[in-house]
Amino acid sequence: MPNHKTHLFGGFLVFLIALFSCISAAFFIDPLIFPSLLGICLLGALFPDIDTTSKIRYLWLVTTLFGACICWWLFPPGLAGLLLSVGVIPLLVPHRGITHQIWFLACMAIATGYGVTLLIPAQTDLIMLHGVFFFVGAASHVLLDRLGSRFKRR
Repeated sequence: MPNHKTHLFGGFLVFLIALFSCISAAFFIDPLIFPSLLGICLLGALFPDIDTTSKIRYLWLVTTLFGACICWWLFPPGLAGLLLSVGVIPLLVPHRGITHQIWFLACMAIATGYGVTLLIPAQTDLIMLHGVFFFVGAASHVLLDRLGSRFKRR
């Protein structure tokens, strides 16, 4: 099974592929946001394993709780409720459950991007671009896990 270093390396590779694809398609990306796109892609590459007991899970839960408190204070309570409901998913699912499903990862990236664009509508393109890079990183994780399980059986 791939470990976190393998997932980070896979996330870095798909970051380069996604970045090259965007540039090849004449989609302008400001070079100043390359580091944040890399960071979000690497975060996506580790995200599916939040359903395991690890530092990543702990950081996810603390960040979710902190974000929900800020949302509760600054925005309508529905957003904080949504954030909390997403935040407890790792506590409720088995390893390689819903967090390793492509459809869930796509929905997560879209819903999060949509929620953030409601808060910062002037940055919609930038937020959605980060959502795409998060999804690409998360998809690389699932692909590596599936490839790793096929090779392990043989």
